[in-house]
Amino acid sequence: MRPEIGDIIDCRNSAIGHFTLCLGVDSWKGLETVMYYKISSRVYAVFPDVVEFFNDCIQKKYPRFYHFFGKEKGKDAIVPHGRICDSFFLDSETDYGGCLEADSIIVINKEPVLIDIEAFKSLHKDRKVAYRSRLIDRDLIRLIEMIKHSDNIGQRMKSVICRNFNECKNMRKRVCTKKSGP
Repeated sequence: MRPEIGDIIDCRNSAIGHFTLCLGVDSWKGLETVMYYKISSRVYAVFPDVVEFFNDCIQKKYPRFYHFFGKEKGKDAIVPHGRICDSFFLDSETDYGGCLEADSIIVINKEPVLIDIEAFKSLHKDRKVAYRSRLIDRDLIRLIEMIKHSDNIGQRMKSVICRNFNECKNMRKRVCTKKSGP
């Protein structure tokens, strides 16, 4: 499996422990790495007022809170993920129902996480990671625009991600052209 930009990969059975959004492969100094961001279902963690209210519920040990937010059981506090302006939301009901179980979020507040491509292929071979879906075109374009304008990602990473996007876009055009050709 060679992941492409926009691939949603289920890594919950591996050490990664989340769904991930792949940003393609980076070749740097002879080493190939897969770039990704973790996808979180804790969409409320970017809203400061909601986090403050939820932490109050945790502190006062309201049992009804855990009925609705079971993932927070056993925690002392919810740590904010980042700012709302760095958040990329995925709507599970409309676009990713077969893949994501709940509305989800990717926070673009740091460089993408890197994993060696051989280690990634090994995880796939051992069936600890599995391809689930791909971002729809409009979401992929929105994501690339966010990355291009983010102050949280270095210029080299932005260039690599944009190059992966352009390669993927060109390959999709070629496949569509071959299918509709004579």
